[in-house]
Amino acid sequence: MAVSSPPEDMGEEVMCPLCMEYLEDPVSVDCGHNFCLGCITYFCEKWEEHGLLKCPLCRTPIRKENFQPNWQLVHMVAKLKFLSLNDKLCEKHQEKLQLFCKADEELVCQTCQRSPAHKQHPVVLLDEAAQEYKGKIEAQLKSLGKEKKMLVPQKLAEEIASQKTLAQIEAEKARIKSAFKQMHNVLEEKEDFWLAHLGDLEKEVKKKLKENIARISQKVTSISYLMREMEEKCLQPENEFLQNIKSTMGRFEKKPMEHVVDHTPELDDRLQLCFQKNSALEEAMGKFTESLEEALNKGAQKKTPNKAYLKMWDKVSAKQALNKVNVILDSSTAHPSLRLSEDLKNVRWEDKYQPLPDSLGRFEFLPCVLGCEKFSSGRHQWEVEVEEEEARATWAMGVAKESVARKEEIRVSVDHGIFAAGKLSVLLPCQLCAFTSPKTTPLILRHPLRKIRVYLDYGEGQVGFYDADTNELIFTFYSAAFSGERICPYFWVGRGVRLKC
Repeated sequence: MAVSSPPEDMGEEVMCPLCMEYLEDPVSVDCGHNFCLGCITYFCEKWEEHGLLKCPLCRTPIRKENFQPNWQLVHMVAKLKFLSLNDKLCEKHQEKLQLFCKADEELVCQTCQRSPAHKQHPVVLLDEAAQEYKGKIEAQLKSLGKEKKMLVPQKLAEEIASQKTLAQIEAEKARIKSAFKQMHNVLEEKEDFWLAHLGDLEKEVKKKLKENIARISQKVTSISYLMREMEEKCLQPENEFLQNIKSTMGRFEKKPMEHVVDHTPELDDRLQLCFQKNSALEEAMGKFTESLEEALNKGAQKKTPNKAYLKMWDKVSAKQALNKVNVILDSSTAHPSLRLSEDLKNVRWEDKYQPLPDSLGRFEFLPCVLGCEKFSSGRHQWEVEVEEEEARATWAMGVAKESVARKEEIRVSVDHGIFAAGKLSVLLPCQLCAFTSPKTTPLILRHPLRKIRVYLDYGEGQVGFYDADTNELIFTFYSAAFSGERICPYFWVGRGVRLKC
């Protein structure tokens, strides 16, 4: 095993207790502890709103204006960085590692070569071993290149087939709209015709009614005058009353009742015809509805839907169904410092920076990884185990927009499309925080978490976090601004923790 040459007793003095890296711009606080200027400044910004600032290590009160640059540590860090660039030495024999054991596939020194552990193993020089493994890697690259070359036409064929299907769907939509528009036009035309016909009949009826009322009123007036004249005649003296009585009786003689109202049978016939037409129309509409349903269902009856289609339809219909998600990590988004398991179910942070392809979807600054699942509707939940391997473990989990920035340094915040809760290194064992905006929200729990359940309700815009063991609610984001974008599971992985999906 190889080891760097700088002495171990100097390591702790030049390491920042917050970021666990070499001190950058080291400063001393009031109690004498040393931190990176950036780390202690960020710590103060986060926690001065909660009260008196205290040293993250010894809890002694500190003040930002008392930070003092530690130039001695600046020179010490520079020397240690220079020493770490020298050749690696064998941890056991303190000799240069100039040989390579092919059996154990590790660097060895000359003393290791003669030891019982490697004496019977094939050992070669470093350049010879490097050439051999470069050849193997080049062969694998060629194989992967061929596989990639074969996948490109498949991808193109899939895209062409999808575009063709989508074009057919658009054509069918246009046909449906055209067919129903034609039916609407025919029905509206017939409706306008018959309403106009009834309107004309209504006008004629009103006109005839007005004429009949006027004729009857005139007849009533004439009878009233005759009755008054007869009453006055009866009041005259007998000699006057009987004078010209024959002529008077001729005028007063009762005549047969005349039908003043000239009722036209034609109107009744036309109205009766409308009644018959409307009855036929109602019957025809009933038959038309049945024929339309039969025509629309005819295509579906030709082929019985398969089980997969029925299952999909059930999922679409059950809007309130809760989908339990088996999250798979998307390796193409993982930061190079994150180590994913072979089954893509757990992730941890490592000091070693992996030489991974610099794809557009890979996180470059934040140690993050997304889940393969993408949600644009429905209610979903999944559980994540949290294994903290040290007291200062840092992590966060939740959901993020698919468009979350990958190539720039951003904050874990709802302002950048991330809805998450987690733990900072400066927090107490039972303290979490929700990454709200503009400030984080501290969360105090009864006991350390072992497993967290993440809940997503896309339609309601809610992201919730629960203690999976006790079902206790930890925190909920309400009215999350998804803006119609697809949402993915999100993980931020710091030191000293392993997250298992």
